[in-house]
Amino acid sequence: PDTVLFSGDDIRFNLLAKWQTGRFNIQGEYLSARLDNDRADGWYILTSYNLGKSQLVGSFNRYNDLISTSSDDPVIHLGYNYLAKGDKLKFMIDNGAAVADGGLNNYFVTLQVQMFFN
Repeated sequence: PDTVLFSGDDIRFNLLAKWQTGRFNIQGEYLSARLDNDRADGWYILTSYNLGKSQLVGSFNRYNDLISTSSDDPVIHLGYNYLAKGDKLKFMIDNGAAVADGGLNNYFVTLQVQMFFN
């Protein structure tokens, strides 16, 4: 469901770290939420390498949510971004798959255009 009504104790926190040197960037984040006696948490590692207007991106994440019908399997992403005008105009392709049962499942490809008008 997109909307869930909740009343009770709601405690959340996250921890983010980022490091950049030259063309290489790596960041990671841990997130946690406690809703009464239920707990959801997750983490990700994201890396990127810049080559002029090209950017290679990879990430690995795992989220344990409170939705019983969703998968908590880790997901790996590999992508390519073309920075036509820096962060103001980007063309992105992202490939991803869930890591489960010793292999990759639920493969997907995402194409995206990002534009900022300011």
